[in-house]
Formats: sequence, structure tokens, C-alpha cells
Amino acid sequence: LKSLRELLAEREKAQRGWRFRPEQILITDGAQEALAVCCLGLLNPGDEVLVTDPGYPGTLSALALASATPVFFPLDAQGQPEFAAMERAVSVKTRAILVASPNNPTGQILSAAAWTQLAALAEKHDLALIVDAAYEQLSWKPLNFKALRPCRHRVIFIGSFSKTYAMTGWRLGYACGPAPIIAALGRSTAENSSSPGFRRGRLCAAGCLHSADAARRSVAADRCRTKRTQLAAFE
Repeated sequence: LKSLRELLAEREKAQRGWRFRPEQILITDGAQEALAVCCLGLLNPGDEVLVTDPGYPGTLSALALASATPVFFPLDAQGQPEFAAMERAVSVKTRAILVASPNNPTGQILSAAAWTQLAALAEKHDLALIVDAAYEQLSWKPLNFKALRPCRHRVIFIGSFSKTYAMTGWRLGYACGPAPIIAALGRSTAENSSSPGFRRGRLCAAGCLHSADAARRSVAADRCRTKRTQLAAFE
């Protein structure tokens, strides 16, 4: 549905300040399929991808589907990437970096400084930067991706309706990125997703973007205030 991609483009502009045209957005059967088609579309067998440890297990199955190899890098005590270890992990086979913020399973959010360093590393080694933002809308405060704008030609965002709108059974996700990359990924997903249920889900998702965002933000703000009050009681 072009209308759903247009609504997502509007939300990306309003919430992140990023401008995407509808043809730069791909609707998928959940965020997991978005990860899978990213791997199938960007990687060749034997290519390496830098991934966090700990991280989302579904990342490994997506890489295995493309016969690519995960190369793990650790997080420090604050849940931020250890960039010295990342630099050492880069090889002639490295093709991409895959990170999640908020992280699954830790919930840790990457700092603005971490994004700046990730962008610099991707530029230095000519790597794709795949950002799993499935839990982005559950953050208590807006996430800051401004540091990625200088390298937006290599950034792909992965998003999910499951977490934001409690639509887990509908299996709806999306990828946003440069038009040539999204077009290539679309050729992969065209062979994977075709069902009446998928179309109905996209209609529901469009309705959520039309009317549910304000209510969701209000509920999130209320929960944030409640949690802060509860935490203050322990200080």
C-alpha cells in the first residue's frame, strides 16, 4: 500500500527528522523478514557482519539464511559498543554493521557519541549500517539518530508494528533506506510475502498511524511518570 508507505514517511520526518520518499520504504512480514531480506539483498556467502554480544538471536538466523558470518563485538559496562574491539574485528570480508537500539535483550539505548563513532566506522570501511529500531517507540524519550545523517546513503532502519501497536500476530515490519537498496530488497521480499492477511494487516497499520500515535505517546508519557515516581521511592 503506497498510502502506508506515505504515512510512514510522514512519521519518520516528524519523529526522526529524516526525509524518506515512499519508494525508500519497504513493507515486510514483520521486522524479522526485514532483517532477512537485508541480509539476502546485501550479502554474499562468506561475507562478515559485525553484531553485538549480547544481541537479538533472530539476527543470527537472518545471517545464516544468507550464508553470512556473524562477527561478535562486546558491549562495555554502560551497554555501549567497544569500538577498539570493533575496529580489530573488521576484515576484508566485512560488509555491514548490525546494531539494535534499544538493544534486545538488554534494553540499552546507544548514546549520541556511539552513533557518531558507528557512522565513522561505517564510512571508514565502506560498510552498510543496519539499525534494528523495532523497540524505538517504547523508549521513554525520543532516540537521537542525527549523527547518522552524514552517512545516510549507507543506513537502513528496521522497524516493527508489533511492539509499538501490540500487533504481533499481524506480522508487519518495514525497512527504510536509500532507494537503490530498498528496490533491491523489494525483489527479495516479493518472493516471500503474498497473502490476503498481509494486505489486511497493512490496512490496520495505516489506521494506527492515522489515529493511534497521539494516544500511544500519551500512554507512554503516563507510564514514564509512573516509573519515575516508583524509582524515586528507592532513592
